[in-house]
Amino acid sequence: MSGDLVWRGTCGKGCRLEANSFSGNIDLGLDKKSSFDVRFNARSGDVKDALGIKTVRSDKEFGSVRMRGSYGTGDGRVNVETYSGTFKLTPR
Repeated sequence: MSGDLVWRGTCGKGCRLEANSFSGNIDLGLDKKSSFDVRFNARSGDVKDALGIKTVRSDKEFGSVRMRGSYGTGDGRVNVETYSGTFKLTPR
């Protein structure tokens, strides 16, 4: 519901990460060997990408944020939803 989530690891072929939060921040530290597609939705939040995601779509409208992109060849999948939190992508 609320509180921060921090996860570190590698996401590649067969990987499925899903994180949902109402008011917490979600911080994913991913290995540079990772390869995944990513989707993020928030009613009022932000994305801080220090990993270098290749963004396919990014919308900020009326305070809501939607982002879709990929890292590497997009073998895994990362889905993040939050009502009001920051989504951080950092290298591990």
